[in-house]
Amino acid sequence: MSMERLARLALCLLAAIVLSCGKDPLPEEQQPEDQKQERREWSVVTEELHASRDGIDIYGVLLRPEGRKGRMPTIIFSHGLRGHYDDCLPYAEICARNGFACYCFDFIGGALANRSGGSYEDMSILTEIEDLGAVVEMILSKPFTDKERLFLSGGSQGGLVTAMYAARYPAVPRGLVLLFPAFNIPSLAESLLGVMYGGDLSAVPEKVSVAGFSVYKKYVEDAVGWDPYKTIGNYKGKVMILHGTKDLLVPLSYSERAANVYPSATLIKLEGQGHGFDEDGTVFAAEQALENLLFPLSE
Repeated sequence: MSMERLARLALCLLAAIVLSCGKDPLPEEQQPEDQKQERREWSVVTEELHASRDGIDIYGVLLRPEGRKGRMPTIIFSHGLRGHYDDCLPYAEICARNGFACYCFDFIGGALANRSGGSYEDMSILTEIEDLGAVVEMILSKPFTDKERLFLSGGSQGGLVTAMYAARYPAVPRGLVLLFPAFNIPSLAESLLGVMYGGDLSAVPEKVSVAGFSVYKKYVEDAVGWDPYKTIGNYKGKVMILHGTKDLLVPLSYSERAANVYPSATLIKLEGQGHGFDEDGTVFAAEQALENLLFPLSE
């Protein structure tokens, strides 16, 4: 073969290599499910989505980044005592705009009036842990959920419920975001029982007040006799706790203790914030969670 023909052949091979390297990528719908997408701001679509426990309906709302295909990191948000799903929407909306599927729901009997079934009289920490379990099972069954990137978040009592669920099922969540979690509820119930009723559960009336909130006897019965700090450390994954320095309902010291119990926890103190953050505090908390836990564990 002449030198001229060898040169032409080499040029043809080089052109083929260049063209193959520069060919167009697959359309988005053909991309592998586990391909990581770049950070960007998404539009958000919202839809109702229901779960159930023991035949009782659990109402919820799903927020999804519009147009995102395949499985995606997903966050389940849990509200506080006598709260509602929409208490969590400000956090969910920020996270959904950043590419996460987000689900907010009403606990069964979680308030005097809400959109899930059940009665407030039958609600307790333990029943809410079961509710969260039913929601997790439902969300994991959906085609949009990346089962390896499921995050749990909760505020106040919802934070305690989230922590206790993760302690029971530590392999399920990829990470936790706890907002002013009410780790003091069991100790408050124990104090109420000891001081007011001599430690006798049978003496507790059907309706009592715990930290200024009216609850029923079942709530007290299920809140005493256990210490969250003895079990929350079963969860070995990443945990972010955000707590206001001016929280009068749940003193910051409870979160400080929790941060020391978890094997891998970060505590962020929001100066001047109380129990439940204002608008600036909400945005700050969501941004901290995204930058320091949600994004790093999703990429």
